[in-house]
Amino acid sequence: MNDRATLHDVTAPPLVAHLIRTWIALSETFIEGQVVGSARSRPLVVARHERAGARARLGARPLWLTTEGLSAPAQFVADLAYRVRRLSSREASGMAARLAAAGVDLIHAHFGTDAAFFAPVWRQLDVPRVVSFYGYDAVKAARRFGGLGRRHLQSVIEAFDAFVVPSQDMAQDVRALGAPAGRVVVLPWGIDVERFRPPAAGGSPTSASAASPAPAAAARPLRAVAVCRFIEKKGLADALAAFAAAHAAGAASELTLAGDGPLRGALVAQARALGIAEQVRFAGFVAPSELPDFLRQHDLFLHPSVTPADGDKEGVPTSILEAAASGLPILATRHGGIPEAVEEGVTGHLVAEHDVAALTARLVELARDPQRRAAFGAAGRARIRERFDVVRQNARREQLYFDLLRAERAAKGR
Repeated sequence: MNDRATLHDVTAPPLVAHLIRTWIALSETFIEGQVVGSARSRPLVVARHERAGARARLGARPLWLTTEGLSAPAQFVADLAYRVRRLSSREASGMAARLAAAGVDLIHAHFGTDAAFFAPVWRQLDVPRVVSFYGYDAVKAARRFGGLGRRHLQSVIEAFDAFVVPSQDMAQDVRALGAPAGRVVVLPWGIDVERFRPPAAGGSPTSASAASPAPAAAARPLRAVAVCRFIEKKGLADALAAFAAAHAAGAASELTLAGDGPLRGALVAQARALGIAEQVRFAGFVAPSELPDFLRQHDLFLHPSVTPADGDKEGVPTSILEAAASGLPILATRHGGIPEAVEEGVTGHLVAEHDVAALTARLVELARDPQRRAAFGAAGRARIRERFDVVRQNARREQLYFDLLRAERAAKGR
């Protein structure tokens, strides 16, 4: 039996090439966790660009850039091609040859749009192909340029063996693109539930202690928090409007908005106009290493996502999973995959998109009921441990790899 056939057996870890245009935004921990959390496969990241310092997040795992080794003229051509979001033929053929020589066993592309970008590479490799859709790439990208975005994705829809999505809601969107239903796999990414813990010392609280909030938390004003990019989809304008109304109703509370983005100026101005500038703190970006302690300083997580005119929507927001694992009750909207992470009346509350009145009522209710907040928080952590633990979800993802490799081996008579 040759080496490649051995790799296809479950007794040896397959070499998986993870394709992503840029490795990696600080907010894309959901992708990082899949790569560095690989236990039964050997990950190799292939990218066009790397962000400063991002390579260190891979540890000893390799990162190959498509531009490595290009001569100056070839680099010039490659940069021209990238201006129209294309790989040059030299980049593509060079990377395909490197991957073939390394004995890559399976391709896993992250984002449908990035899978299409790397088409000149994976077309040269006769291996199983997996693509993960995460949000904008399933709806917004398909609608761009009068529908040309959908045509851009067709090479992926026609050629990939599995389409991984984080929610049933997104599964419908990907099937609407033409993906065969039998190849669409609902597999949410996970989070490190041991890293995100409630404030109680020693890990997750017992059900008895979870139902009894700490005296200090019960006595002080409610500390609500949102952690996200400052873009329309996150619904922060609605969050500020609801918070202002709740504050006017006498529900003593504070709101922290952590993150940054193009709407920051508008949100600061809105807080001033609503008369709540003293109660709203713009905390800026919170480093991943600091996020667990940061979440533990708060009492409620606010994430009222909305669907913009371009159709962009959430998968299952990682920030919701991290907050719930930290024991925070969740106040969010019935949007995208959020209802698959938040159970109404059990782990938090869900309201309709843009329903500021309902959002306000729930804020007031939870501000005045620390016992319910504690009960929601305990139930939320239990739900995350059961359904979104990163170790369990990575094991399911890698099992998908092995299933595809077995099917390929059977089809080729190995």
